Amino acid sequence: MKNHLVEISGEVSIATSQYGSSDPEVVLIHGLASNRHMYDLVAEELEEMGIASISIDQRGHGDSSKPDSGYDHQTISNDVAAVLGMYDTSRPKLLVGQSWGGAMVGDFATKYPELVSGLILIDGGVFDLKDRFASWEEVSELLAPPRFTGVSFTDLEGRIASGGWSERQLSCIMDNFDNIGGRAHPHLAFDNHMQILRALYDYTPSKVLPPLEVPKLALLADRSNSPLANFENYEGLIEEISSKYEIEVREIKGARHDLHLQFPIETAAAIREMLIKTKVKGK
Repeated sequence: MKNHLVEISGEVSIATSQYGSSDPEVVLIHGLASNRHMYDLVAEELEEMGIASISIDQRGHGDSSKPDSGYDHQTISNDVAAVLGMYDTSRPKLLVGQSWGGAMVGDFATKYPELVSGLILIDGGVFDLKDRFASWEEVSELLAPPRFTGVSFTDLEGRIASGGWSERQLSCIMDNFDNIGGRAHPHLAFDNHMQILRALYDYTPSKVLPPLEVPKLALLADRSNSPLANFENYEGLIEEISSKYEIEVREIKGARHDLHLQFPIETAAAIREMLIKTKVKGK
């Protein structure tokens, strides 16, 4: 693995991790309030398969800069495009996004279609928030992040560990936080989190995904672990999305929201399978 800090402007630098010795075929985009290391296990599996990848800390997250603005999808897409400009842009990439990252890679494909060969959306990016919530005010009230003032880093780590994560997985999750004087502080500031949440609320996959003429795959958490299953006629909704968006949908048995961290082998296998499809389509 090689870590790079890519300067986007005088004020913003984006942190990346590159696996493999060649130009990356796969771009890994994390979710809201997450970080690039959540993909480390997937990237290692891909490297074993001979597949090069790059994971990116989006602005406001992880080791990237944390400005007070620029959390709209256009600006963040521009960040990703600038990072990819370091490599051979004549070869489109397979973009993988988890949760909010699923919305980001879909939006990125509309803005930079020449850079995208296919999409994998991991438990996000296929459902319209407007179908679940009556207004932005409701979203901002119900989905606002908790305030972590005064939370012990060790206590938080212990609570997360109780979810059955391995030591390596737990380390990836705890990279979402700074340990300052023994207290946990999320990398993503509250106000920046809310800017992203607003952009996510305004994102409409039912309009964005159908026109994209690239192979698309959605990997969803087991419905027993997903609040999305509260949709009335969930099965019918999945069938409608699959048909309307021309996207293959797979529900991963036993998977939770962070299924890429939970099931890295299965996630990497799906990526390899999708790469084969994109290469066949590109012939």
